[in-house]
Amino acid sequence: MKFRATLSHRGQRALEKGFLPTFEKFGKRVQILLDPEGIYLCQTPDDTDGIQLSSRVASKILWEHNSLLLESRANNHIAFAADISSLLRVLKAASLNDASSLEVRLTMRSVPSTTEPSGVAQRPVLSFAWQGYDMSLVQDLPITRPYPASQMLAERLRSMSPELQLILSRTGDAYLDVRIPGMGLGTEVRGLQVLPNSMAVRDATVRGLFSTPTQDATPSDPDASPGDPAERAEDALRAGHAVGAWTLSKHFTRVLTASQFTGPSQLLLGIAAENGAYAHCLCIYSDPESPAAYDESMSLNFKLPVREE
Repeated sequence: MKFRATLSHRGQRALEKGFLPTFEKFGKRVQILLDPEGIYLCQTPDDTDGIQLSSRVASKILWEHNSLLLESRANNHIAFAADISSLLRVLKAASLNDASSLEVRLTMRSVPSTTEPSGVAQRPVLSFAWQGYDMSLVQDLPITRPYPASQMLAERLRSMSPELQLILSRTGDAYLDVRIPGMGLGTEVRGLQVLPNSMAVRDATVRGLFSTPTQDATPSDPDASPGDPAERAEDALRAGHAVGAWTLSKHFTRVLTASQFTGPSQLLLGIAAENGAYAHCLCIYSDPESPAAYDESMSLNFKLPVREE
């Protein structure tokens, strides 16, 4: 993943005097998406008190001609979240010192970390380098991941209903949905890893193409089994290969948000029906130096109260 560009005077002025102060009126964070055609700024209802904002500035306005280098495995798209006030401070400092050029690039910096065995972790930053009449300066702006798709979806579902249904399947599929009078809305995530591996079944088993799961069965292929997601969820429930429960939307959204603060490498999700039903979220941390590649010295888990259908 590579990103480097030089801000044009017009682009710098548009961000510093126009768009960023506007977004700052509604929240402290902004989600940023870079692509070869321009930059997209967005604030979700979680960034504000309920209002959603979005804007776009074209590359020909924002960057100096032929200065943009943008490469990523996500079709040359890079997304991140940043603190608006910190970003404004960098731009204002460059303006106050009459910077003749302002280059921005994405790079990695070593920072202290309590989650890494070495005590040091690599974190992405936006590095701004500018030159004025009698000085030059480099400033690093920490950035974070944008909201994951699952969190964004949970936020949308929460705004529609106080409860959501969670269905987990042994085929490696997960379903989230809400039901309101006259309409149902949900999503399906396919191809997830099932643990332990012996519990995984092929998607074809659910549809009755063979009667028993094999020991080396694998989760469903995201591109296989065309059809309606709601039908697949019902098929899995009827076959006994899935379990579902209802939980409060605000609880589920809060867990997805809070689980990212400690930087887990995996988030395991399950539903327990015995000893009091609950949904269980477990954070898994990596440790490359251990035989299992997991860090057993730290743990974080959440248990959400649920009700069955």
